[in-house]
Amino acid sequence: MINLFLKINPKPYFSGLIIVILISTISLFLSSYYSTPKLLFAILIGMSVSYLSNRKSFEKGIWLASDPVLKLGVSFLGFRLSLENITQLGGASLFLIFILIFITILFGYFFSLVLLKNKDFGLLSAGSVAICGASAAIAIFSILPKNKIGTKDLSLVIISVTLLSTIAMITYPIIFDSIGANENQKGFLIGSTIHDVAQVIGAGYSVSEQTGIIATFVKMIRVSILPFLILLLLFLSKKENEKSFSIPWFLILFFIFCILNNLFSIPDKIISLINNLSNLCILLAISAIGVKTNFSLFVNISYKYFTLIVLETFFLLLISILIIRTGFIN
Repeated sequence: MINLFLKINPKPYFSGLIIVILISTISLFLSSYYSTPKLLFAILIGMSVSYLSNRKSFEKGIWLASDPVLKLGVSFLGFRLSLENITQLGGASLFLIFILIFITILFGYFFSLVLLKNKDFGLLSAGSVAICGASAAIAIFSILPKNKIGTKDLSLVIISVTLLSTIAMITYPIIFDSIGANENQKGFLIGSTIHDVAQVIGAGYSVSEQTGIIATFVKMIRVSILPFLILLLLFLSKKENEKSFSIPWFLILFFIFCILNNLFSIPDKIISLINNLSNLCILLAISAIGVKTNFSLFVNISYKYFTLIVLETFFLLLISILIIRTGFIN
């Protein structure tokens, strides 16, 4: 591995990486100014200069950011998985979250076959909705067969779940208040239904500190299920293609980082630094994926793709409310 890196000539990657870094920097600035998700800006700005992806001088740098850097960012997510947090939630609540994720993915899988005849898009969109939005979409996309799903599909999912998360951050607290949910129930509902972590935190703490803590906690449990879903999908895809089962390097790193995080007491400053590095890698990757996605590709995409994501979002919301109404969460 070290010899491989030593043999890499950095010059062909330079131009593409500069473009990706510029897009990411602009996205961060606009996000802080307009209070809008940076990943949404990154993918839209990237798509606006998608013509650059066809130029030889930019190809390698864009590929580096959209593939190896993306996978490295996913592997760093292992430092966010705490077994202590999982056990603190309690068996009943943990079971309910597993059920929510499982039936949401089944719902998306089934309706993707009905609406689109495309089970891979169903897995990508439903996994994103059920677990953690854009981050889950990136991780799932990294192991799905690229002959069946492309960057335009990933871009559509990221844009859709980010927009829906932003709408949910504003509207869900009002909806949950109208059904008479208490602070604990609102925390569970917000944490179990909103796609992206940032919007969960925003919605939760807009209600109260107690609601924000519970919402963030429930969301982290959803995020912790991601590697197990990736392993399952990886195993099923290898079995379907009749290939030998092997775990990708970034998933191995994920579990190594998870083990390190749970066996050793790592200082908060280091964990914070790693989390920021993970966020940076994912932002760079999304910027690069945006550059690789042409706006014209969306002209030929059926409205049914977006409809599926909306249906998955409403399904997750309705099932979560049903759990509250039946008294499982006090």
